[in-house]
Amino acid sequence: MVDIELENVVVSAHLLEEVNLKEISQAIPDSKYDPDEFPGVSMLLDYPRVAVIILTSGKVVCTGAKSLEEAKDAIGILIKRLKEHGFKVNESPKINVQNVVASANLGKEIDFEKVKKNVGEKVEYIPEEFPGLIYKHPNTTVLLFKSGKIVCTGGISEKEVKESIEKVVMEIS
Repeated sequence: MVDIELENVVVSAHLLEEVNLKEISQAIPDSKYDPDEFPGVSMLLDYPRVAVIILTSGKVVCTGAKSLEEAKDAIGILIKRLKEHGFKVNESPKINVQNVVASANLGKEIDFEKVKKNVGEKVEYIPEEFPGLIYKHPNTTVLLFKSGKIVCTGGISEKEVKESIEKVVMEIS
């Protein structure tokens, strides 16, 4: 088949009950908080290399992970940092996958006309708006580019995005 690579796993978790974003940003080095720009505290972690955002609701969003395990590790690191600075946190939060993005490369150009003919109404192509074919599945969206690159987004598991890409590759081959 085709090599599929996870690009981004976005997760969320509810870590805090009482949230004072200004207090968090002042206590934790390398965090940023500018309510005029964005209504949350943001941080970049070195390892795993991800971004985390803390919102006033106490919800945390982690983006940039290359796997669910990396995302879970990042949430664990954030919990540890918050605890070290005296914040009361939920130490065993339910981690919810919000989005998984994967990519693949066919290694050859995609003939858009042939694909449109073979799969019909399943694809949308409006070159004035977007330079690729948009192939909508029930839970994912697969973007096909003439170069042979494929991006799948909207899934909530690695399995789901991989199956979507594999199905599309089979249909367009």
